[in-house]
Amino acid sequence: MARGLAPEIIRRIHQKGLEVIIMRQAWPSTMLLENHYAEVKKTVDPARFPLIIKSMQTGPVQVMVVRGYNAVGAMRHLLGATNPQTALPGTLRGDLGVDYDDNTCHASATALEASDEIGRWLPLMTCPDAQSAYGVTTPLLCPDQF
Repeated sequence: MARGLAPEIIRRIHQKGLEVIIMRQAWPSTMLLENHYAEVKKTVDPARFPLIIKSMQTGPVQVMVVRGYNAVGAMRHLLGATNPQTALPGTLRGDLGVDYDDNTCHASATALEASDEIGRWLPLMTCPDAQSAYGVTTPLLCPDQF
């Protein structure tokens, strides 16, 4: 949010034919982030994991639920490779990302992961059924770089 990129990211989501159906600002706790990144923790260098958590806590994050045809796949394609240095031009990370440790955005990799993440990040909000007529909803987490 500090970089003011949220409007551009939302514009690109809409341009892709997807719809942001829920959006809210959150200040994630360490516990929430450790649960969210539990699988990443198993594969990343142990010295790097605290940096990931810290980068997500430098300010508020914008949590979104996106709906549309093949929403999970479409969002993964729109985001591009995790490392902004290798992400293709035209992707969010390729165009807007700056640093590997300060991930510009996150999107669920599978429908099951999306369902879990929606429950984790928006536990008190009512979300449309994940298997809607348009496809699967997917949370998009946009950290403080905006």
